[in-house]
Amino acid sequence: MPRSKIKYLPVKAYVPISAPSMDLIVKGTDLKSDCMRVLFHQFYMQRLNVMNKSPEGKNYGFDSGWLNLHSATLKRLVGPNYKDYIDRLLEVEVVEVYVGPLGEQKYLAGSYSQLYRIVNKYLHKSNSPYHFRRELITTRSILKSIKKVKDEAKAYKIETINRLTSHSEKIILSYLDMFYIDLKGLSTYVQQMLSGEVPMIVSKKDRVIDPGDLLLIADGINNFNLNWKKRDAFGERIHTPFTNLFKEFRPFIRIVGVDDELVTLDLSNSQPYFSSIAIHPNVIREVIPEFSPCIRLLSHLPQKEDFINYSSLCARGELYLYWGRLRGFSGDDEHVREQGKDEMFTLLFRSNHEPKIQIMKEAVDLFKEHFPSVHAAFREIKNLNEKALPFISSLKSFRNKRGKIALYYKNLSCMMQRIESRIILDRVAPELIKAGITPFVTVHDSFMLPVKYQEQAKEIIEKVFTDLGVNPPHLKT
Repeated sequence: MPRSKIKYLPVKAYVPISAPSMDLIVKGTDLKSDCMRVLFHQFYMQRLNVMNKSPEGKNYGFDSGWLNLHSATLKRLVGPNYKDYIDRLLEVEVVEVYVGPLGEQKYLAGSYSQLYRIVNKYLHKSNSPYHFRRELITTRSILKSIKKVKDEAKAYKIETINRLTSHSEKIILSYLDMFYIDLKGLSTYVQQMLSGEVPMIVSKKDRVIDPGDLLLIADGINNFNLNWKKRDAFGERIHTPFTNLFKEFRPFIRIVGVDDELVTLDLSNSQPYFSSIAIHPNVIREVIPEFSPCIRLLSHLPQKEDFINYSSLCARGELYLYWGRLRGFSGDDEHVREQGKDEMFTLLFRSNHEPKIQIMKEAVDLFKEHFPSVHAAFREIKNLNEKALPFISSLKSFRNKRGKIALYYKNLSCMMQRIESRIILDRVAPELIKAGITPFVTVHDSFMLPVKYQEQAKEIIEKVFTDLGVNPPHLKT
């Protein structure tokens, strides 16, 4: 009996919105148009990967569009003659290769890949904010290769998820596939940015985000081209495409088959808040026992007037605004709060070494003046080495460029992130699931869920913290 032939569904590939037709590009050659579509698709997939691995654009050439294409992947998807396709794109001047000021080519460290980018004019089309269009790949042999690569990636993701420590984490990650972005609504918002009706989105590093990238991210999430999930070893936080989304995306996030409006419950000034509850021995013993040596450094704080003030500001969600006003930052409350937040993070999680720039020295001196016992305790924690905290020996994040364990100042940020993730993921999330408040997405210290569950979820979150013997955090929406 003859074996039945496997049917492969067509795949939609990203190609530049104003590029010539693929048939026209390969005309007069032995090249296949579907292979050209696969090649272009890899440009966009690599762009998505770079944006998520380095959302602030630290990778070489991020802003200017230079990307490295991995030869091993291209061989599997396009074929051993993949270089002929790149040469063809260079020949018709749809793609260009990086050439430095002295005529040199750029290679990335540890990679055999050169840097290429799509010629800018093909990424734009009048009256459209998109820099891509979608075209179907139908060639069976190519679809077979694509499926094989996807299946291997999927198997790796499943293996990664199975290594997670709790059942609730696996359930949380399964909810992600139910969330999507309202692309039509986001497209309208992007048009408003381009026309100046609303501000452009700016990163924390003051880099203006390409509006076309916002639509690419949304499309990548909706079509599962952007679908990675992991939990880091340092702070044990879950990272997904949703944890990297700019807050401007939130009004456009939806749940498949659910008409309810969504709401985000945020723990106000969460990292300082977690630092304020870390003084409780039972919190350390129950939640982060590996930090037990810190108990003696923190045991005196509850009686200190400056800590009582610090702790109260944290619990009420007012620390960032308080600090911003204390520092004399100008603007409305939201602007002052954001400036206060940025500086407070630097104060809490920087190295103990004296800051080199005068403005940070002034901030450190003011923090020491208003919160002297808090400053001293945190400074001591950031001086503990691997003898006091043996677990840090196994974490790469504590090693310097020479591979030596030396970055002890990261103790405090590791401590705060682990308190956050273990309470949010291992205590709050299971209670929400038990109460039927699903589906939801966690973004480190916040929950995105249907608005009808808002008050019930608040009660559960507050009870988890109360049961730990601490004042619950202020929750904002």
